[in-house]
Amino acid sequence: MKLLNIVFCVLFVFTSYNTYAQKSNVQNAYRALEKKKIEEAVEYIELAAANSKTANDVKMHNYRGKIYYEIYSNDDYKTLDPIAILKCANSWISLYNHPKVKKWYDKDELNANITKVGVGLFNSGINFYNAKDYKLSKEMFNKIFDLFPLDEKNNLERSNVTKESIWLNLFFISSAQQKNGISKEYLKKLIDVNYQDPQIYAYMGNIYLEEKDDENALKYIKYGRELFETDVNLIITELNYYLSKNDYVSSEKLLKLAVEEDPNNHQLFFALGSSYDELNDFKKAEEAYLEAIDIKSDFYDALYNLGVMYYNRGGDMLNEANNIKDFKKYDHAKKKAENLMLKGLPYIEKCHELDNLDKNILLVLKELYYRNGNNSKYKEISEKLK
Repeated sequence: MKLLNIVFCVLFVFTSYNTYAQKSNVQNAYRALEKKKIEEAVEYIELAAANSKTANDVKMHNYRGKIYYEIYSNDDYKTLDPIAILKCANSWISLYNHPKVKKWYDKDELNANITKVGVGLFNSGINFYNAKDYKLSKEMFNKIFDLFPLDEKNNLERSNVTKESIWLNLFFISSAQQKNGISKEYLKKLIDVNYQDPQIYAYMGNIYLEEKDDENALKYIKYGRELFETDVNLIITELNYYLSKNDYVSSEKLLKLAVEEDPNNHQLFFALGSSYDELNDFKKAEEAYLEAIDIKSDFYDALYNLGVMYYNRGGDMLNEANNIKDFKKYDHAKKKAENLMLKGLPYIEKCHELDNLDKNILLVLKELYYRNGNNSKYKEISEKLK
């Protein structure tokens, strides 16, 4: 009987010592944190977290959160753990929900923790997205949803961390992963809550255009246009729809509206010029291309289209002149045609400056130098074409 009592006594002493050892790991972690010995703090706190005696200790959750927040927020320690903010969030969520939390911690401190970690998760989500680590980016954003029920003072919303902003970022992730179905789900959530960003309608329209679903594409584009009538990006999305259908009449109307809203956008004037070009409205195409070049003098596409348009139109006029039998009239028509062709020379030369390897440009230059009698330039270009 005495022997049995001794065994029980030894077991009790050992168990008490083991519990004390684990609690001392919690205190040692805190002391190491205070002394900025972060690696040591991590070692102690993870020993405590792994042991059933202290895994749900209220102080363990608090200190673990503090340690990992220090790693996340301090540039000297960031490399120790790239997902420190996620571990911090898990610990502080457990702390907030702990039955003894009110006894040990002030409500304001707990609320501040929720705000800090929420903003940290949001910023980390963006950083991982920019680094193309979409899996971790998604984890960061999704974890914030666990914080919203704990954010009693709506501090996260005041910090621009909202469900809507997370849905938008989750859309960007799924879009980058080319997961159209999931992308549409997040956009639908935003549309259903009337999220005030015209781009979501443009994104939805573009997804449906990519999927060759013209009916739904136009439905969302039109819906967005009703809400944001003068938004240039939505106008351009609708414009792209009509351009894909070769509907240049509708394209022209939209482009005229777009340039009114964004008169310094060289791309819009270029698109307008291209539409007029397709409609064979030479004068209006010329004006639009010149506007684009006036805004951006090294805009290759506009320089090229304008130069080639002069060249082609002059060439057509030259072919017409060849059918004239009266010599004087022929000579006059020929000179007029050549002058129009040569009007494109400075624009084609500028294209050559920007890209001296474009063979089409070299061929046009060769013809134009022949027409204006510039023999040295003609020979130079001829050599390049050999």
